[in-house]
Amino acid sequence: MPPRNAPELTAVETLKRFASGWGGVISIIMAAVAAIVFLVLLNNKVDALKTDADGIKSKAKDAEASIEKVQTSVQDLSKTLNERIDQANARIDHLSDSQRMSTPLGRAIPTPEIARKISAKELKARFQQASYIVNSDLQKQVPQKPDVVKLIRNDLNTTLKNVPLPEDVHQAGVVALAHVQGYVVFCSRAFTQGIRGAVILPEGNMMLAGGGE
Repeated sequence: MPPRNAPELTAVETLKRFASGWGGVISIIMAAVAAIVFLVLLNNKVDALKTDADGIKSKAKDAEASIEKVQTSVQDLSKTLNERIDQANARIDHLSDSQRMSTPLGRAIPTPEIARKISAKELKARFQQASYIVNSDLQKQVPQKPDVVKLIRNDLNTTLKNVPLPEDVHQAGVVALAHVQGYVVFCSRAFTQGIRGAVILPEGNMMLAGGGE
């Protein structure tokens, strides 16, 4: 009950007080609704970001898979090329061996692999035979293909460096190497300038016309 002697409120004043009390409640409700709307929008934004992140991850995985495929293709191509190169080298080696074995000098000088397997006595005889062949060809001015003679020289040099040999065998090999080296110069000059570009001395030594190499 209103206190005694309290002034009576008019109808307008009563409505004003009622509206004033509900105004605060309405403000709170509106603030709460605004907060809920903000949270909903924020949640939608987070979901969108998650979706974008998942899309980026998926594209990254696809890119990794593409890179792996490219790497695999490159490896396969490299393997194929290496196999073809090996096959080509094998053909070249076979051709070189055939050309080498077609000459008396090539048959006399063994490859380092064969030199390891034959006896020291046989190897010394081969070295001496090589020196004889070279001297004979120089005296007769009979050249061979420079590439083949260089191959023979390289094999002989490798044998002397890497294959353990008795002193007398090694010495015979060194003499043969000196002869073969001179024969390389003769053959190279003969194939570039003709036989007249080289002059053979009676002792079997070789002198180049117009200067030495």
